[in-house]
Amino acid sequence: MDEAHDLISTKNEVKDLLKTLKRLMQGDQGVIVILSGTDLLMDMIYFDEEVDRRFTKIQMPPIIDATEGDALRAVIARFCEIADLDRPTEADLVPQLIHGCRGRFGMCIEKSIEAIELALNEGATGLALGHYAEAWASTDTRPDAQNVFVNPKWASIDLNRRRPLKDGKLRQ
Repeated sequence: MDEAHDLISTKNEVKDLLKTLKRLMQGDQGVIVILSGTDLLMDMIYFDEEVDRRFTKIQMPPIIDATEGDALRAVIARFCEIADLDRPTEADLVPQLIHGCRGRFGMCIEKSIEAIELALNEGATGLALGHYAEAWASTDTRPDAQNVFVNPKWASIDLNRRRPLKDGKLRQ
């Protein structure tokens, strides 16, 4: 189950989900359950000792440009080849992408696919930083000054800092 953390929102729902997962894994007809999600999912699994024991937990470390940047560049280049687009030429694109996606490989891939879709929809011949900026803006409510694909000081943008909403509530 991808994004399993979205399955529940209350403590009682966590308990119900964990009971259901235990039942699925029991007996001769038991199945292997694979869950993926955010840190919230890990917290939910740790909530129940029995479920915690039954699951093997694998956490993907954040990617960094120094070690995974070339591989990510190759993936983007291959995506561009498949989409018949020229690959992006901006030198900082991959470090910006990694920073903007907080080092999460899956988010880097999703954001790249969104940027490619935007490029194709506008009839562009190549994928460019602007497509990433637009893809970013479509899902992030930060002003352009905090868009990692627009701000030349992108590396200094703290994407984990919470900021207040107009109604006084906090958002990330």
